[in-house]
Amino acid sequence: MPVVIRLISFGALFLAAIIVVSISMYSRQHNKILRETNRALEVAVYQDALTKIYNRSGLILHLDQWLADKNTEDLTGVFLDLDDFKLINDLYGHSAGDAALCRLARHLTESFPDALVGRTGGDEFCVMIRNRSPQECEERILKALQKKIEFSVDGKSISFTASAGYASYPSQAASREQLMRVMDIALYAAKAEGKHTVKQFCPGMSSIRRERFGFSVSRMAAGMPGAFLVYRADQGEEILFGNDHLIKLYECRDYDDFLQFTEGSFRNMIHPEDVDRAERDIREQIQKDQVRNPDKTTGYEDYITYRIITKTGKIKTVLDMGRLVQDEHYGEIYYVFLQDLEVLRHLEVFGDADARVNLSDP
Repeated sequence: MPVVIRLISFGALFLAAIIVVSISMYSRQHNKILRETNRALEVAVYQDALTKIYNRSGLILHLDQWLADKNTEDLTGVFLDLDDFKLINDLYGHSAGDAALCRLARHLTESFPDALVGRTGGDEFCVMIRNRSPQECEERILKALQKKIEFSVDGKSISFTASAGYASYPSQAASREQLMRVMDIALYAAKAEGKHTVKQFCPGMSSIRRERFGFSVSRMAAGMPGAFLVYRADQGEEILFGNDHLIKLYECRDYDDFLQFTEGSFRNMIHPEDVDRAERDIREQIQKDQVRNPDKTTGYEDYITYRIITKTGKIKTVLDMGRLVQDEHYGEIYYVFLQDLEVLRHLEVFGDADARVNLSDP
């Protein structure tokens, strides 16, 4: 009997040990899962999903920690945004816009490895630099933004610049909220002066009006009184942009339908019988304008007429009012207004004999 009792006691102890070990292992596994879940939640809350840097909440969380740290003597905060970001979206699509945002995020983390870097919304980013002299911060900001930033999408090389405004804590702001407010003012001062500009905050900037920055390329093009087109001046004559009036003129369903119909080339927008003449006339008028005005900085104009064939097979005659300009991103490009000649004949818009355009059919 004592042997049996001892065996039962041993068995009970062994079972208890197994239960304890199992509970311990389960607890450790549960804690591991809990920690991983918490880390995933923290990433979701504080990391920008697209660029993988801090979002606004994550940036503010760590910035507040810096401000509460007694070792933080001063901060320099920078707000940046992409110049012509809407143009990248309008010309190349939102996938290119996303690629540009990711490229800028990577560029900023490489240029400011010891700083807080975050995307605070849209195409706006923020960099926070701690315990560096104002002169050093200025040099680092200028160095980071002095050159065009390049990336590629679908084999196309695209470049962009950024503008920035910066301010210092505590010399120019007494709190985090005030620091971000004066940074924001400095950024808009930079944008008001022009693209690819960096500005340090000063009190006189507070009166700058912001309404002027609310326009987008697509919004302006939609409001233009006629069909509007942008295309490259090289041999391929690649179409870069067309507004809704242009799509309607060619009786296409949407912009993608229009690009498919024209195979993305201005040459294919013209009636096949008029292509050579139209391109010759454009070239000759541009060359004459260049000879007459060699120092002209606004571009060179052409005014011609030719026929087009719509997607439904209709033949229309259009007035082409074009301008050849040099673009920093795309080289030589044409901006073109197209007007249906039949519509113009019913409008009294060319009454001045000195300004009259030949509206006869080509």
